This record gives sequence, structure tokens and C-alpha cells, in this order.
Amino acid sequence: MPLPRRAALALPLPLALAAPLAAAAQQPAHRVVALYPSGHFLENLMVRPDGAVLFTSYFASEIGIWSESAGQAVFARIEGHPVSLAHGTEGLVLALHGVPFTEGARLAGSGAVLQLSREGRPGRRIALPEVGFLNGMVRQSDSVYLIADSGRGRIWRLDLASGAATTWLELPEMAPDAARPGLPGVNGLKISGGALFFSNSARPGIYRLQLAADGSPGGPVERVVALPGVDDFVVLPEGGFLAATHGDVVLRVAANGAISPLLETPDIAGCTAVALAPRPAGGQFLYISASGGLLERRGLPAHLVQMELPGGA
Repeated sequence: MPLPRRAALALPLPLALAAPLAAAAQQPAHRVVALYPSGHFLENLMVRPDGAVLFTSYFASEIGIWSESAGQAVFARIEGHPVSLAHGTEGLVLALHGVPFTEGARLAGSGAVLQLSREGRPGRRIALPEVGFLNGMVRQSDSVYLIADSGRGRIWRLDLASGAATTWLELPEMAPDAARPGLPGVNGLKISGGALFFSNSARPGIYRLQLAADGSPGGPVERVVALPGVDDFVVLPEGGFLAATHGDVVLRVAANGAISPLLETPDIAGCTAVALAPRPAGGQFLYISASGGLLERRGLPAHLVQMELPGGA
């Protein structure tokens, strides 16, 4: 997600800012499965074990849901502006803003985490008055969640059992860049193979940090790959990444570091998040949430897109 006064990305992405991309293979089949009119901002998503996709609609103050059997619907209406979702022991955990990011400095201190039931009923709400700009979130254990703060350039550790939020890590690699005002610092978070991976949109790339046995930071941070733009991402089991760029393209990063477009189309304009799910016929689905280029004032519909990755990613 962008910060207030976000600098617009050139579209298509300025590939000259990164190493030359490898030649794109034939694009996988894709389809729009949920559609919202221009003005909606689909920000993040997650896939439930039953295959249903939940996604946050920031300005509508809603969590949407889509499934093959039931189609598109509203899962929950939220007091605030929903950002990122994670699985919980009794339902869902949601990071949100009490004030929309379009209101600039008023955003700071309005963040909170909300627990929801499996049916979408709002429950306990934990105010986080010290945070700046909540963004990506990842579950670390039954009650512990790590949440990116794009404005302060840090990761918070939230213990749901106690409701206490403490600084887990704050590094220069997580910070915004004063030379690129409006772009978020630390953004998406993922845990894979005993390491935490995070994206930084202002210093565009994906970074890796080894975790200690107790879940604390266990080593130095390294930038795994530099990208022309990055928002959310997934870590591939065989190595590499798929990255939403907030442009019209999702990028594939191979295990050897080669970068190529996986899908490039206005259907994913302003793509914000990606998530993988098993495909019943074999292979995987990739789900992509997109804003329709809202922040770039492109006036396109906001979409949830499903892609087939028949041989894996």
C-alpha cells in the first residue's frame, strides 16, 4: 500500500531502473473473478483452506469474499479502513487504519488490529497509538503477529494474548526514502524456510532476515533482489518470488535471480497483493488484487484476478 502523497509510478514500469528483464514466456490464462467500480482500492488478500479468497477494500471499509461456488460478496463491514489479513486461531486477524491515508499526518496513531470470527463478526479491537502506517502482516505463532510500519520503517511484534505491541526490528533497509516522498518503506511480510522476507517499496526490492529459534531476528539483513517496483509478494517453494508491483505487471523472480513479467495487463492495474492456492486440477492458482490504478487517477475498475499456473509457478 502507498503512503500519503504517493509519487505516481510510470506505467508500464520503468524497467531501466533494474537489471534487464528476461524475455517473457507466454502469459498464463487469467480471468477477472471480482469487479468493483473505479474508486475502490483492493489492498490485500488471503486464501482460506476451503479455497475462498478474502480481500480488503480499503475505502469501502469492507472485507470482500469470492469463491467459485458463491461468487463475489461482502464478508464483513469494518469500522475503519482494512489493510492486511492473516489467519487466526478462531478466525481472522485484520490490521486497519482508523483514518484513511489520504488525510496525511492524521493517519499516524490511528492504527489498530481487529479480531474477527470465522463468519466475519468483528470482535476484540486492539488500538495501536504508537504506530505510523500499518501495512503487511504475517502470523509468527498462535498469538504473535509481525506487522510492517511503512511510515516509521520498522516491524512491530503484536502479542494477541496480552494485546502488547513492541518494536521487533527497525533498520535502515526498512525505512522510506526521503528522495522518493510518498512511497512506503517496509511493506509486504512473509515467513518461509526459517527466514522473514520483506519488501520495501521506496528502496524497491525484497530482503531476507534469518530468524532465531525463538522467532527473534537471527542475523543480518540482505537484499535478495532489486526490482523496478514492489508492493506485496509470495515466496515460491522452489526459490524465487512472484511480486505485485503497483503497476500493470506481476513479476516473476526465478531462483537464480532472473526477473521476467509473469502477467502484464490493465486487468491488474495498480496491483497490490498476490497469493497462491492449490488448483484442483493440478498446479496452482495465483490471485491478484488490483486498485484499477486509483492513485494514478486512471479511472479503471478494481479487480480480483485469478491466474492458472499449471506447472507450478
